[in-house]
Amino acid sequence: MEGHVVHLVTLAGNSELGIAHLLLQASFVVKLVLILLAIASIMCWWVIFTKWRELSRAEQDTKGFLELFWGTPHIQQAYEQSDQFQRSPVVNCFQKAFIELNKVKEARTRHGGEASGDIDNVHRALKREQGVQMAHLSERTSLLATIASAGPFVGLFGTVWGIMDAFLNIAKEGNATLTTVAPPIAEALVATAIGLVAAIPAVIAYNVFYNKLRSLDTEIDTFSNDFLNIIKRHLG
Repeated sequence: MEGHVVHLVTLAGNSELGIAHLLLQASFVVKLVLILLAIASIMCWWVIFTKWRELSRAEQDTKGFLELFWGTPHIQQAYEQSDQFQRSPVVNCFQKAFIELNKVKEARTRHGGEASGDIDNVHRALKREQGVQMAHLSERTSLLATIASAGPFVGLFGTVWGIMDAFLNIAKEGNATLTTVAPPIAEALVATAIGLVAAIPAVIAYNVFYNKLRSLDTEIDTFSNDFLNIIKRHLG
């Protein structure tokens, strides 16, 4: 018991046994794991900042466009002013549908006031553009999901490797002192910590972005239904 206490005091007083020293003295496999986790963490924060800005602008422009659309008496006028809210997925869907609506009107004029599948054409234009916009807004969110799910396991791999290294040191030295066991165990714990540092923000950000994307998708569905009802009354 006294021997273990002495080892604890010795390790506590050893200034070299710090995080930086452990990382420099880590085995090649543990260093590789730490580098991969560091890269994953950098990519995670890059996606978080860029996607947060993109979705925030999309929400802001969507709110501004809906206020413009419902406050404007004519659809043509709303279309002419919609470019100022170009970052909104609702605006892009509206513009594609409006272009298709003009084609329907031209077809009706050529056919004496009747054209087949006119409302369906506008509906398909809305749904097609909705898919394009949501796919664009969802870009790189899968990377967050990958980091969130794989990060802890990569860190766990580093942990397991560090523990294996600790047991090999025990076998090599022939005794299980703290001096033999502590460094590789500490390396393993650092790998686990960095894995969690990469995964936790990714999990939180993915859930936040998922809710934002679902909200925007709902806004598109609601606007599409309202817009189609307006067209039906207009063409009816």
